[in-house]
Amino acid sequence: MGDSVCATCQTPLVHRYLWATSSSSAKIPPGTKVAHRYEVISSQIWLDTQPGLSPDVPEELPTEVIPYLQLYQERLRLPQAYGFVSNLEGDTTDILLLENVPIDEIGNIYPTIVEAWEQATAVRQVYWLWQILQLWKPLSELGLSRSLLVPDNLRVQGWCVRLLELYQTPTDKKLSLQNLGECWQFWVSSAKPSVAKGLQNLVQQMCESEVELDDIATQLNNLLLASAAELPLVLKVAGSTDIRPIMAQNEDACYPNALSDLDEPLSHHLSIVCDGIGGHEGGGVASKLAVQSVKLQMRVLLREVTEQAVLVPPELLQEQLEASLRVVNNLISARNNEQKRQGRGRMATTIVMALQVPQRVQTSTGWQSNNTHELYLANVGDSRVEQSWQDYAIPVLAGKLTVEDAVRKWIDLANKKNGRDNTSVVLTYCRVSPEYLVPVTPALPEEIIEAEIQKEQEELKELEELEELEEPISFTESSQALLDLDLNLDLSDEPVLSFEIPPSLKRKPKRDKRLPMLGGVLALLVGGTSLGLLAWWQFNPQGFQQMCRQFPQRIQQLCPPGK
Repeated sequence: MGDSVCATCQTPLVHRYLWATSSSSAKIPPGTKVAHRYEVISSQIWLDTQPGLSPDVPEELPTEVIPYLQLYQERLRLPQAYGFVSNLEGDTTDILLLENVPIDEIGNIYPTIVEAWEQATAVRQVYWLWQILQLWKPLSELGLSRSLLVPDNLRVQGWCVRLLELYQTPTDKKLSLQNLGECWQFWVSSAKPSVAKGLQNLVQQMCESEVELDDIATQLNNLLLASAAELPLVLKVAGSTDIRPIMAQNEDACYPNALSDLDEPLSHHLSIVCDGIGGHEGGGVASKLAVQSVKLQMRVLLREVTEQAVLVPPELLQEQLEASLRVVNNLISARNNEQKRQGRGRMATTIVMALQVPQRVQTSTGWQSNNTHELYLANVGDSRVEQSWQDYAIPVLAGKLTVEDAVRKWIDLANKKNGRDNTSVVLTYCRVSPEYLVPVTPALPEEIIEAEIQKEQEELKELEELEELEEPISFTESSQALLDLDLNLDLSDEPVLSFEIPPSLKRKPKRDKRLPMLGGVLALLVGGTSLGLLAWWQFNPQGFQQMCRQFPQRIQQLCPPGK
């Protein structure tokens, strides 16, 4: 206990803490050794002292295990079946053991949502409820919605809601959204002021009317995005692909990479890594085709999203991402058929991608934000250096390592560990913080600060006038670009992805020129004091004014007025 590695061979030790279900397990005192294997740490929390051995599983699968298997897709928030313990003294009932439970690395259970509610931020409070609502439908379909109505069963690990176990709803009792709303009433009464009114209105609908789940989900999602948009968002993306000296060809493809135009707006929102299969003339073509096709399709998607009258729901964005991957699959399949490739000779590729969707939204405090802070992940197959991620990700998050340096160091490590294969790494850094402090140089004279602010405002005005002369790219032209891939492909007979945005969401294009132009200037003087302040003022006026009031009086006079 307490050791992280074996004292003899230095092998990392696995501490597998489990949750023991059933009322009988709660009666077993701490310190007891169950079945000569499991040590009781505290009530219903057991440690497997022999994690290298398979647990006992009955030949005939018990019915209580089936729901855990059916809900495997929800494993981020739900536990999974581990094994059984039987033949306890005085009790013949088998105890189901669950893994992937809300227990930390030293055996402590995470707090309930009730215990953590009042200390949570407004965004986190709404996000917890959003996650619970996402589980309502899959659990209800299996008769397990009662699991979401037991406060002690709902645990929170930071931002994530996690359940201890699944509870079957009695057959003679039908639970509805009204029951869930009644459960939420006690929490919403102490919600943070910025979201309290919206949550109270939502709960009232759930308790007093036969409201549809989709309607509640849409309203809650909109409130979540409006709350999250209050926070400043910092995005940094860097990537590279490397061919080992012993490798003649590169089967990988990634975006962005060292050869990409990092000033391209898409590079801040899209990350892709593809690992081709079938040699350079197969895997190399497949991976590059996948990257180029996805890039073109995401340009279309992001343009369509920005033209919608209301927020596009997560379900629709998920459908569009799935559709784009099907288009990629069809393109690669068509090339295989064209070249009459058979069996293992057919080229293929994995793909892992992240898309940051910048929807516009009016925040909870009433100002217009240009980004709802949504990040979507998709993958078909997977290829990772997974065990070493924390050696590079944590220093980046702590500000001790740049994203670009982390990419280079990660590639160097991969080459040392496996120099026989190509290596591609893309890092996407997303920072959301309630306090985004821009460093100010106190030694700079006031007259210089004022002059720089005036100069930047004049430059922004000139850039706005130039942008008004630009011709907007139509949706049709962007879609047509799918046919212009530079891989010598004849795609005239291939289906082009059509993004089916519901008519109710359509709106005429309305471009916000101020914020995009600011982004262009940031690349020039991102380290400048005046522009840093101006950028913050544009993106987060509320937080800017709060920080500005902390400056000396003579500096406060130079701050832009409140918006």
